[in-house]
Amino acid sequence: MIRRVAHQLHDLDARAVVTTDPESFEPYGLGSDAIHVTLHLRDGREVRFDAGDPNPTSVSHYVRPLPGDTVYVVKKAAVDYYGWTLDAFREDRFAWVRAEDAVRIDATVEGRRLLLERTSPRSWSMLEPVVQEVEREQARTMLGRTASLRAQEIVDVSEEERAARGLVTPTARVTVDVADGHQVVVWVGEPIPNTDPPQAWMSGGPSGPAYAARSGFLDVFRLPLADYRRVTLLPELGGAGLQAMELQVEGTEFTLQSSPDGWRWSDGASASGSTPGRVAELACGVQARSFFDDGVPPSAGLDAPLAVVTLVAKEGSRTTLVLGNEAVGESGEAERYLRIDGQPSVALVDSSLAEALLELRREAARRAPEEGAPEAPPE
Repeated sequence: MIRRVAHQLHDLDARAVVTTDPESFEPYGLGSDAIHVTLHLRDGREVRFDAGDPNPTSVSHYVRPLPGDTVYVVKKAAVDYYGWTLDAFREDRFAWVRAEDAVRIDATVEGRRLLLERTSPRSWSMLEPVVQEVEREQARTMLGRTASLRAQEIVDVSEEERAARGLVTPTARVTVDVADGHQVVVWVGEPIPNTDPPQAWMSGGPSGPAYAARSGFLDVFRLPLADYRRVTLLPELGGAGLQAMELQVEGTEFTLQSSPDGWRWSDGASASGSTPGRVAELACGVQARSFFDDGVPPSAGLDAPLAVVTLVAKEGSRTTLVLGNEAVGESGEAERYLRIDGQPSVALVDSSLAEALLELRREAARRAPEEGAPEAPPE
């Protein structure tokens, strides 16, 4: 609303001059019933005018700049909001938070508590009711749904009215801790009958007004615990560039270095084609289709793997992926066992990374058919 007021005043133009010498300002609503507006500008100036009634067609309003006796008509949208009730200026977003500023989410919905903490700029962990890494987009969805809550109605309530709306013992509570130390709190009380989409009474804690808002934002807090689990296995690398890839594929070892004009073999020769970039993209964005949390399956083949890939990030961190045997997933598609050093679980991933690595090995072997590794260019 404040931005709208500023924009409309900045763009305020007279559509016509009504009179420069009125006998009375009352017929235009510019007398005793006028709305008096004073703008205080940063350079110390003041701009004053009176806003009055709509004209007979109700598409324009009368205004009178002060001091002066000239009456103009201006577009209705430029001044009609001055006659609105004060509730129109009241902020209707009552749980605003930026996802990148949140550090902790604590939600209790229908008796189940979810406690999440940010562990890095791109990753979250769940601490309750189970300990597991959380998919970043799930945490961002929780924050986004909470931040987008808008009050359809705002009511100042007594303690008795608060209790009648279920806001003394709420059915759900969501608390978001923000990096600067403050909290965003939402209590959810009784559902509001005959609302579509469904609404419920909410508040910002044990005091303050009651808000009527859509209760569907809680759905993201009701999911099965497995749905929150992080399937993007390397979230940090997904947002960072690589410096190098050290690869061992079917016994062939070779290294690729990143450069401003693409990937290069260790001897400096350009690695043409799209395969190196595809390997880097697939490795950094690898996603689990399922997990094995109780040890390595005997059929995984991780002791004699198909490939070992070490990703070297530009800041120097190293992450090693080990790809094992092929398996048939629940969908009937070919998948591969994958272990990432430092992570406790073995995962099944789709076969696209393995296929790209095998293609990259063939390209390396074509450069040095006898050794199976890149050869140096001639002098």
